[in-house]
Amino acid sequence: MNQSEELKEVRQSERTAETAMEKFPKKNFLKLFFMEMKENCVILKGLRKVLPLENFSLYFEDQEGMQYPLSPLNLSAGDSACEGFGEAKEQNEQSEQWFLVNIPYDGAKELKLKAFAELGENQKLLLKPVYKLFFPVADSLKSNYGVYGNMLLQVKGKILVFTPYTKGLHRELERKYRKELFRQKEYEILRYRIAYFMLKPFVKKEIWLILDRAARADDNGEHFFKYVLDHYPEGKKVYYVIGKNCPDYKRMEKVGKVLPLGSFLHKLYFLLSGKIISSQFDPYVFKPFKEKGALVQDLFAYQSVFLQHGVTQNDLSRFLGKNTKDFKLLVAVSEREKQSFLQSSYGYTEKEVKVTGFPRFDNLKRHENEQSKKILIMPSWRKSIQGSYDVDTGASVYFDGFKDTSYFQFYNSLINDKRLSACMEEHGYKGVFALHPGHYKQYVDFEQNDNFTILGEEFSYQQQFISCALMVTDYSSVAFDFAYLNKPVIYARFDEEEFYTGQKYGHGYFDFEKDGFGPVCRDLETTVNQLIHYIENGCMLEKKYQEHIERFYQYQDADNCKRVLEAVLEL
Repeated sequence: MNQSEELKEVRQSERTAETAMEKFPKKNFLKLFFMEMKENCVILKGLRKVLPLENFSLYFEDQEGMQYPLSPLNLSAGDSACEGFGEAKEQNEQSEQWFLVNIPYDGAKELKLKAFAELGENQKLLLKPVYKLFFPVADSLKSNYGVYGNMLLQVKGKILVFTPYTKGLHRELERKYRKELFRQKEYEILRYRIAYFMLKPFVKKEIWLILDRAARADDNGEHFFKYVLDHYPEGKKVYYVIGKNCPDYKRMEKVGKVLPLGSFLHKLYFLLSGKIISSQFDPYVFKPFKEKGALVQDLFAYQSVFLQHGVTQNDLSRFLGKNTKDFKLLVAVSEREKQSFLQSSYGYTEKEVKVTGFPRFDNLKRHENEQSKKILIMPSWRKSIQGSYDVDTGASVYFDGFKDTSYFQFYNSLINDKRLSACMEEHGYKGVFALHPGHYKQYVDFEQNDNFTILGEEFSYQQQFISCALMVTDYSSVAFDFAYLNKPVIYARFDEEEFYTGQKYGHGYFDFEKDGFGPVCRDLETTVNQLIHYIENGCMLEKKYQEHIERFYQYQDADNCKRVLEAVLEL
């Protein structure tokens, strides 16, 4: 290649780099989720967009000009990763990659970090990172700051600044921040911050907040709450959080201290809490301040404990992954379930995932011999039937088109099947049909008969599991509760392809054909035949399904709450 061709190639490369720089997606390109400091090192973790460019690099640079490149992490971003708890992912043209960057820092002096994208020689672009929910400082206002250990953090334009902690500087930063909040008319946030700093010195006992659904108790949270009150750990103050207008509120007040969900005290105690312990992961659990959360983000100091609502049998990494929820403890019921959480798509380690069993299993085990001649039909939720629930809260909303769905037609035909009714009457069985909470309002659509009672909103799951001898479900994790009592399950999976397409998650480690606790049925006739078979045989559990149950559960005792409490106290 002669000199003229070399010069032409250099100029072409420069023009390509300039074009790439002009088209560079500057907004939300770099997102910071987590920060930790250990062994004289600042560790930042977040998401970056992936571009199909050559000679492209990303790095942080300190005030001395030292560069620290971003190292890719093998983690799945997932649909909710970018926006945190329950929010939809932005529709970006570029895919995203998790990264880690290590920056030597002993905390003795000020550290200033800038993020750069470099596209070839002399094509250097200063980036403005986005600071997400778990990061100790936000950038929603100019005077935002955060405290992390013995460091104070500030975002000054596009620069992240670390300063050694002093009480004087802390007071000055808080004073400036309050002034800006006042100018922005954020009076409610001001109230919380003032109350927080007034009370914080007097909080001598760690605060635990325990939650289930916003409008319903009777889950792992309630059962763990009761156990904790009976075996009170020293130095802890424990509260149960639930909506004040829901039926379970007054009942829970008789159990222990209850905070109304969304109340001033709930939000204040959220800021002061050391543990948030919940069976749910919806926004109301971890984002009580909603869109105003960034204004108090610097005060968050809790460790999150996920008790789970049901056994995780499908691949839920996009919703439950460490990069989206950062649970410090996640309880499982079996070694197989635990191993699924240790896969790279979830990002958890042995430190965070413990096989303890579910707190609510204790109550089931204590009443395992109280069943009667009852059949329980309890299908799962359908995301595809979107008119029957509020997409923000998950609460049931009556939907006129519900009767047109295959879901309604299958279950209405099942509970009104003449052969099944005749068999139940002959052998003295009754049945109950319980809809998922997301479809509660539709119970009026079903044709009730003398053999099946259709349950509304106010019933106890636990009581139904205990009192019934046979369960029919589809994809729901309620089968794991029922099988814990060594009772047979029938899986009515007539719409499998439609279900998994609508639910936005895929098959997991649990194979219903090979691992299930009962037969899998693909149509109405087979489901009815299996029901009749079990009724005629006294709802006896076959040996192979008994073996499946014994193989799956690590424990089948009444010490689940005890193991969970021990795991929480070890954090």
